[in-house]
Amino acid sequence: MDSDKCKADILIVTTQNLDAFQNEGYNSVVNTLTKFSVPANKLSIDPNGVDTTYIRNVLYRNNDEGRYKAIVFPNGRVSYNSGGDQWVSAIRPDQWLLFDEYSAVTGSRIVYLNEYPSNNTATELAYDFKGDQASNFKIAQKISFPEDSSSFIEDLKDIELNTQDTWHFPAKIEDESKYKVDGFDSVEPLLYFESAGETIPEKTIAAVACERQGSIYAGFFTSFGSWSKTAAALNIYWLTWALNTDFSKISDAHISTEKALDMSSDAPKSIKLALLSLVVSTLLVIFVTF
Repeated sequence: MDSDKCKADILIVTTQNLDAFQNEGYNSVVNTLTKFSVPANKLSIDPNGVDTTYIRNVLYRNNDEGRYKAIVFPNGRVSYNSGGDQWVSAIRPDQWLLFDEYSAVTGSRIVYLNEYPSNNTATELAYDFKGDQASNFKIAQKISFPEDSSSFIEDLKDIELNTQDTWHFPAKIEDESKYKVDGFDSVEPLLYFESAGETIPEKTIAAVACERQGSIYAGFFTSFGSWSKTAAALNIYWLTWALNTDFSKISDAHISTEKALDMSSDAPKSIKLALLSLVVSTLLVIFVTF
């Protein structure tokens, strides 16, 4: 799945191979794409960065026509450990703007998985969590969809989704007056975390769809594991959102959403703590990209 090796509507932008923990988000996405015959290409970013011209050549054909209808970042903001607790994105701020420009010009959509609430999505943590932060972020919560969700995902609404054994960050959307000043045209919920006792007494935001200066992108505030049925279902969700069509039209095998969900199953959870290092990198790579 190296970049530009096959005809595909989807580009995966990720880090180079790290350890098994760091690769979980990428593995989850690839498992879904492979199982349901969805072609995609991959752009791996070296820890030392990548040339801007190279990124542009991956995104555009020689006639400046966009190659991809959707771009997904499965492992957060493409970050590497630069020593100690310091994590740095291998993509420079000006290069992030290139992806936003691509979305605005071509109408493609961008998806960020394992995202942390920040000014990148006009969001922030819903609560100032106390006590053991690690435990708080792993509290099991049910995941639900907005009432006005796309008809493409009706089958998803019928299954139980939860955050069992996965890192996630209950968020809230900034006041409209603030995010409008920051250049956002709209910020809408894509998913919710349901309340969870005294620690999280209210429904919070699990994913958002943002429009900003012509670019359209989504951020999912939860980690993805290759063993997780919930992650497999959410992969189907972001695919239908990103390509704005029914899943059967995304799958080369024309597999329906209902059948895809039936084919997904929980693998043994021997690696259920695999996303610990990933969450640390996410927490420590919060920066302004716009």
